[in-house]
Amino acid sequence: MRTYEHIAFENKEYKCRRINIKGWGNYLVASTFLQKKLINEECQYNSDEARIIDEGIFFFINPNYYKLHDSKLAKEILKSLQ
Repeated sequence: MRTYEHIAFENKEYKCRRINIKGWGNYLVASTFLQKKLINEECQYNSDEARIIDEGIFFFINPNYYKLHDSKLAKEILKSLQ
């Protein structure tokens, strides 16, 4: 079952999920849409709030991955980390 949470930034809410990644634990993942709002093209945070939010997110995923079952999403994240 997919369980969603939301992160508010600049008056907008962004969907995120808490995923159990085998061997790592439970982590918050969010979409690359949020990542682009937090970090500018020069790879700098847009604000102190953006930095704090980013530090709480384990991994940014393609928004299409939100449809995946938790175990499949965890496998996709692990592949990206290797």
